[in-house]
Amino acid sequence: MAARLGDSSLVGVALREAGVNQFYNGDYDAAQATLLRGFEAARHAGASGTQAHIMNELGTLYSRQGDPDRALEYFEEALEISRAARDTSQIANSMNNMGIMYDKRGEYDRAIELFTTSADMKEALGDRMGSATIWTTWGSSFPIGPI
Repeated sequence: MAARLGDSSLVGVALREAGVNQFYNGDYDAAQATLLRGFEAARHAGASGTQAHIMNELGTLYSRQGDPDRALEYFEEALEISRAARDTSQIANSMNNMGIMYDKRGEYDRAIELFTTSADMKEALGDRMGSATIWTTWGSSFPIGPI
């Protein structure tokens, strides 16, 4: 439908949703291909929010496949796009995702820095749920030793 309307922005969103569906059904190769097509449609439309969202989804895909370094590349790309668009919410989302990857790599100081900045940004936007989600992620990232 979006393609018939000739709206590249809607095509990007539709392909993002289809790619996420494929991802959650375990079809990672199809998800990657669909998300990349969605990114190109969003780029063509100048839809930076959708572009950043897709980059974050691709990062999540690689994270789930056990490749935090590749995931981090996509999260950093999402961050760059979001900063250029001055999209504070997407900036915070990208930084949170990056924090998760730095945690997985054992770079805890960098992870804490990213989680804190991200949560503060969400709080400044009035997104208390987003901030709480980030703090929950941060808290669950660090294992507690024997008590």
